Amino acid sequence: MICSVFKKAVATRPVRALTLRSLSSVVVPDINDMEQEQIKQANEAYDGIVEIAVSGDRGWGVFASRDLVEGERLIKITPFSFTDTPNQHSIQIDWKKHMNVDIPARFVNHCCNEANVGIKIRDEAADFYALRDIDAGDELLWDYETTEYCVSENFPCNCGSSRCRGTIRGYYAHGNQVMEAYGPDFIAPYLLK
Repeated sequence: MICSVFKKAVATRPVRALTLRSLSSVVVPDINDMEQEQIKQANEAYDGIVEIAVSGDRGWGVFASRDLVEGERLIKITPFSFTDTPNQHSIQIDWKKHMNVDIPARFVNHCCNEANVGIKIRDEAADFYALRDIDAGDELLWDYETTEYCVSENFPCNCGSSRCRGTIRGYYAHGNQVMEAYGPDFIAPYLLK
């Protein structure tokens, strides 16, 4: 996951993706050779669905390569390891279980209350689904508080949503707002117990 500390664009406004092919005049967020190869492989694996690209001043992001339909499964999230404590690249799937995720899942940025993708957790993995129709070129945005009871570090949010919560802390702090925005289908099952 990439924190939305630097987000300034309104979440519902399409963001123009800057692909690896069009980065000659753009400052690219630091990545090492292995991450660059992972981005290339993920873009090949999800060709025609989503693409990882630079998201303006937010660092990396994931963008719709074509028009996406509400309810469509977009990204299959397979963890590469598990931990009992949260970190910047984990998704919480149970009270003391977090899965460390790889690219493209870790590049889906946050948006409060107006996300266009949600996660459904299944066993020890998860999938991103379109919460509504998404136009080609739009950035995929997910609400981190739908899975995280308490984020690894609170951070100020500048997602641009008209209902921005100000600080991302976790479901414990904003559960009522999260439930109102998404309903139980896209909230981690352990949070509903």
